[in-house]
Amino acid sequence: MQQRTKRNSRRWKRASIAALIAVAVALPTAAIASFFISSSIGKTTVIEAADGSKQTIYWREYPGTAELDSQDLLSGPTPEQGLDTGQRMIAEIEAALTKEFQLQWADIPLPDDNGPFHRPVSNDFGGYSLLTTVNGPNHQSTSVPTSWSGKQRAITIIDAVSKRYGYASLELESPEGWTPQEFIEYKGGLTPPDQVFISGTAMGAAGQWLSFGIQDLSKDRDGSYAKRDRAGQEPSSWISMSYGANGLLPAEHVEEFKSRLRPFLGLTAPEPIES
Repeated sequence: MQQRTKRNSRRWKRASIAALIAVAVALPTAAIASFFISSSIGKTTVIEAADGSKQTIYWREYPGTAELDSQDLLSGPTPEQGLDTGQRMIAEIEAALTKEFQLQWADIPLPDDNGPFHRPVSNDFGGYSLLTTVNGPNHQSTSVPTSWSGKQRAITIIDAVSKRYGYASLELESPEGWTPQEFIEYKGGLTPPDQVFISGTAMGAAGQWLSFGIQDLSKDRDGSYAKRDRAGQEPSSWISMSYGANGLLPAEHVEEFKSRLRPFLGLTAPEPIES
């Protein structure tokens, strides 16, 4: 894996150098300078005052992210509060599913030792935000309802509980953006009643989310799904859920967030920088 990363890094560097040489050949000196300056300063907005003076706002200093509303972040939970409430929500869903289907559950540990909170978080404009992303632990059952009506009932329960916590309607992952064959290979079927793997997401305030999945190997009638690479996981049937957030504002950064946000209030944000 390390060797492959080094090869990719060298390839990226060669492509970058070639692209810069092409720019240098095609553009006059002033345009070349403009190219490098704009690449380093990121997105900007120029404000002209009534007296004709101008102020340049540098979006690389924006304290939030392009996809999240700053006022939602200020009124939303801290990362710690979000994780705590998210775990209580999942515990309530687990209890309801257990009562309905007599399930047993086992928490799956986080994939690394870094914990659920992660920084830095890109602000999508060439800089870093003051936010913290959250990736809570996965909760997984040891069995699933095998009928489609049973799965529908499980999805309804998950949706009902998450809505009580202020989440939007749970949306199943659709084939949009996939070829039919790609989606069948990924899901083991094209429509939910036929799929080995059903997944979806419910979105909460301030970029929070609840993801869920149902894997039912009884739908893998020819065994082709189980034979595919599943990141070394032993094939099994389960319902899984996890909580996370694309970025929540830590309490210790609230005042700095407000201060850094002030120059951007009332401005129309530019298009994010593609990563």
